[in-house]
Amino acid sequence: MVVANLWPHAVQVAMSTHLVAKGLTWPTMLAVSLLNPVFEEVFVCGYVISALKERRGTTTAINVSAGIRVFYHFYQGALGILGITPMALIFAYWFARTGRLWPLIVAHAVSDFVALAVGGG
Repeated sequence: MVVANLWPHAVQVAMSTHLVAKGLTWPTMLAVSLLNPVFEEVFVCGYVISALKERRGTTTAINVSAGIRVFYHFYQGALGILGITPMALIFAYWFARTGRLWPLIVAHAVSDFVALAVGGG
């Protein structure tokens, strides 16, 4: 909402950007929405934060985790990065504080499924 108010053209750009092919089947969307979040959260939060937290500190672990996540979403362009960055920081912070991956996996799966259903359904 902030970006849309500060940069009205961003809404037009976002609406004209298609990152997902049309015509995806429901089983494909479901499979991707279940497998991708498990892989991403186990690696980017579970592994990276656990590996760095004790050696480099919580802040560094959170920022490296979020940075990796943002980096591999560059294909989504500037608007995608604006959407991914807050989620990356929130997810990393959550895991660093709680050590729980399942809430992140479920939230990520729902987010992926909605994006695929709207964009590729």
